[in-house]
Amino acid sequence: MLGLRPACGHQEVAIEYNKSLKLIHPDQCFLDGAAEAFMKFQPAYTEWNAARARQGWSHPAAPFSAPVNSDSRHPNNRSSSHGEGRGGLGARPPLSSQSTRPGVPQQRTGAESAPSGSNSANVPQNDGTNSAPAHDNIFRHFISSLNPDDPSVPWINAGALDFLSRLERDGRLFELRAFTSPTATDLNDIQRSLFKDCVKKTLTMSGRLEHEKRACEALRRLARTLPLLLLTHSKMKIRAACNKFLKGEWESLWNKCMAKGHARQDKLAANPLSASSRTSAQKDAMAQKQARAGNLSKANQTVCSVLKPAFGHDTLHKLQEKTPVGSVVFDKQFWPTTDALDEMRRQDEWLNIQEHSFSIKKIGQYFRTCKPLSAQDADGWRGREHVGWLFADGDSTLQGLLRTHLILPHILGDFLADHLDEIAGGRMFALEKANNSLRPIVIGSLWRRCAARLGVAEVRSNVATFFMSQYTNFIQFGGESDGATRCAQVTQLLAAAWAQHSDENPLVVIQLDIVNAYPSADRQAQFDVLAGRASKSYDNGHVHMGDAIPCPDSLRHYWSYFESMQGTASTLHFSDYQGQAHKIACSKGGQQGDAFETVRFAVTTFPSFGRVFARHGACTGEAICDDVFIVAPLAEGLALAAELKQVLKQDLDLDLDVPKFNCFFPGDRINDDDHARALFQNALQANPQLACLSGMDAGISTTG
Repeated sequence: MLGLRPACGHQEVAIEYNKSLKLIHPDQCFLDGAAEAFMKFQPAYTEWNAARARQGWSHPAAPFSAPVNSDSRHPNNRSSSHGEGRGGLGARPPLSSQSTRPGVPQQRTGAESAPSGSNSANVPQNDGTNSAPAHDNIFRHFISSLNPDDPSVPWINAGALDFLSRLERDGRLFELRAFTSPTATDLNDIQRSLFKDCVKKTLTMSGRLEHEKRACEALRRLARTLPLLLLTHSKMKIRAACNKFLKGEWESLWNKCMAKGHARQDKLAANPLSASSRTSAQKDAMAQKQARAGNLSKANQTVCSVLKPAFGHDTLHKLQEKTPVGSVVFDKQFWPTTDALDEMRRQDEWLNIQEHSFSIKKIGQYFRTCKPLSAQDADGWRGREHVGWLFADGDSTLQGLLRTHLILPHILGDFLADHLDEIAGGRMFALEKANNSLRPIVIGSLWRRCAARLGVAEVRSNVATFFMSQYTNFIQFGGESDGATRCAQVTQLLAAAWAQHSDENPLVVIQLDIVNAYPSADRQAQFDVLAGRASKSYDNGHVHMGDAIPCPDSLRHYWSYFESMQGTASTLHFSDYQGQAHKIACSKGGQQGDAFETVRFAVTTFPSFGRVFARHGACTGEAICDDVFIVAPLAEGLALAAELKQVLKQDLDLDLDVPKFNCFFPGDRINDDDHARALFQNALQANPQLACLSGMDAGISTTG
């Protein structure tokens, strides 16, 4: 069935099995019998794998194991229907897929049942039924090199590292992200001390394994998971959970969190959430809590916002529509090589950037100034409540470990390829607007956001200079701290020249709207701009393959960040109104809310805007990221907008939402909207190429 030769190795079997399993997965294949074939295929592989284990052979990589209704979508194989054939958008997994869920404790064998008083530093052999042989343990080299009195021995004897090795081997390191478990925010001194010890001890061991990549990254991942593992319990039990972790009882803690998560899912399945706005009393109580904590902006938002959580049966479908699928198979001919990146990092310029822009002092300042009671990330971290105090107690050793293992890897791209989809992903939820449309919110890793914010601070001056000097009639203010204010001021200044233009072709300000801008930009084009070379033709043939593309030099220091975060389809975790966890693949654009994504979107679109503006000398323009303004005589401004619509679609796969355009007639000579619309219609009729803009009639105004 797999088309393999009889003498093939187990890795070949695993690879072909994974490929075949994805092809018949009910989320990907809608042919009759797909689900039945899927259910039969998995046990056959499991039995084959178990037979190899009983003979003492090592296990292959974990097979593809997304639940039937996980809603994961391959970026190059999108289904035309998101709900058909899946038992409904909110359907629960079939019982057969829940019977072996990892949260159910199983009988311990071998290393898992080793007595805590054992004097052996090596993980004992097991019978191969529930865990891998010792030679399959990713920590085996580390364990074999230890002395009996090494501080890591208690964790080894408790089966902690063996359990973590199995999580890594089975692809389960990120499974706690499936549950929306709130983490405690008001830790007392004892809880803080114990939680700190757990973080410090985990990262210390990770540092000892930096030359064993999989083992090191597994421990880093465990450290990132600690809030979900330790701080999702009641206040009285957090102390006990931390003590269990320090004793090495990781499997017990993990299974308890899994069981709690599944129990909550079952509860919501029986009593689904419903979308409802907070009552006035609830808003008042929440706002007061936020204000007392110091987050005045969030308190104001709680009182004033009319948005409410989206818990409709079609919320998942709407979110998938707002997360378009693109290709992550790239033309890399102009990308920097690994040797070139290594050489760049050996240069004094980069060493100074890393030392000063990502210093412990600046990292601490970032976390201490995070807004209190902000939403937790996918791993349960909150900046002010969980990390700020770690950078305020004078423990420079721990602070150095946090910097080395949790923050700098984002800048250096220091991750396992197997983990990148989760590392680049995050937690997704949605707010419902008054018109029933959704506002998607993605919360990426707290450590990623810190690295990005510090990186943006380092490149801000260079990027601003680039935006101001590249084109004579177009300016981008994206990435500047006061960019929105400056953009508005420049627009008003340019519009003040309305008296210099005729009544027949008056000066106008046209505001463009890009549909779903941040998640929609083509990633190949984004990497081409960052690499500074075109891998294909752009701008209707004005730019040829191999031609230079302007980009701020400073961003090329962060190539590894962008390649890690956007070189793969990231995984966004969403829980629906029934508590069911879903994974949504993000393979276009980037995460809005990531400081670097704001800059990168502006830099990616800048050459396309600039080249078109350069061909329309009578027009001037300015932008703050995806908000773009054209100040020009009416006919010329419309001609520019029509060309931009075509170029942005061809080059970046971005769509301009014409009905949402606004066209403002400044001054007092044209003070009647009907007159303004008549001028607009005359301009359209005079130039047939402007027919694509006919839908912007509703946005015409003389009052702003």
